Amino acid sequence: VPAWFRVLGSYWLTDQVFAIDEMQPEAITTRQRMWMMLGAGATFWAMWQTIVFLGIVAGGHLPDDFPVGFTVAVLFAGLMVLSIKNRPGIVAAIVGGIVVIATRGLPPGTGVVIALLAGAAAGAWAEHLLETR
Repeated sequence: VPAWFRVLGSYWLTDQVFAIDEMQPEAITTRQRMWMMLGAGATFWAMWQTIVFLGIVAGGHLPDDFPVGFTVAVLFAGLMVLSIKNRPGIVAAIVGGIVVIATRGLPPGTGVVIALLAGAAAGAWAEHLLETR
C-alpha cells in the first residue's frame, strides 16, 4: 500500500468508512479496497464539510430544542442494517434493539453498552445453535 494512501486513508478513516469497508466481499483486491475506501472517505469528508457550512449559516435559525443528536444514531443504524448478512446477525440486531429500548432509563451510554453485549451474546448463541444443527 503506497505511503500517500496510508496518510490520506488514515485521515479519512472514520467509523462509517470502516463499516462500509467491512461490508465489501473478501475477494476484492487490495487496490479495489483502497479506491473504495478513498471514495467513501472523500464522500463522507465532503458531506461533513457541507453540513458544517450549513450549520454555520443556518444553525442559528433552528430552535434550541431541535433534536440534532439523533442523526448519528440514525447513521449507524442504517450502516448496521446494511451489514446484516445472516440469521445470527438478525438475532443480534433484534436483541440489541430491544435491550437498548428496555434500558433507556439507565445513565447515558449504559444502555447502549448493555445492548451491545446482549446483542453480541445473542448473535454468538444463534451462530452456535446453527452450527450444532
